[in-house]
Amino acid sequence: MSSRAALRLAPLLFLAAPAYAAGEEDEAWIARYMSSSSAPGLARGSAQARTVEFAQLSGHIGRRARFVLSDGRERRGLIEGVRGSEVQVRAQFGGGFFLYTLARADLRAIQLD
Repeated sequence: MSSRAALRLAPLLFLAAPAYAAGEEDEAWIARYMSSSSAPGLARGSAQARTVEFAQLSGHIGRRARFVLSDGRERRGLIEGVRGSEVQVRAQFGGGFFLYTLARADLRAIQLD
């Protein structure tokens, strides 16, 4: 099939597939998901960021966080775990993930997204 014929048939595919309105349960789920910290790709306003202390991190495993280092640089990722005076963070890089450790002494601020 030529690309010209495929382009002519493409609108028919959209008409053939019925679209359904979201139900109340779907709307409620979507609203909860969009307001949660697990919705990927959403820009979070600074008003939504919540500052936490290092001692509170173990209660936020799996949450997205922004770590401000003592030299002003920032690191972002998911809190994987806390061991002693270090926090393990999982960050997305390219098509995969990597884990790194941040020392409590190197952190100026921690904000949950």
